[in-house]
Amino acid sequence: MIYKFRFSLSADIESFKNGYKKGTKYVCIIKCKYAEKLEDMIKINFAKKFQLAAGREFYRGNEQEIQQEFLRTVLKTY
Repeated sequence: MIYKFRFSLSADIESFKNGYKKGTKYVCIIKCKYAEKLEDMIKINFAKKFQLAAGREFYRGNEQEIQQEFLRTVLKTY
């Protein structure tokens, strides 16, 4: 599977629906203060563990491992 992460400065959940296909599955959404810093850390950590599938935010991997690394990075950053 391919997973994409992104951040938004908007607190409105609707902003995540723009530009994505119907049926897109959301694995984890977290509100945080330093979204841009966190995004950079996720890119660094994901690049070490997962195959980049497209662009700079699409990674190929196991959903559980992707989610665990995402949460581990969030907790480490804060």
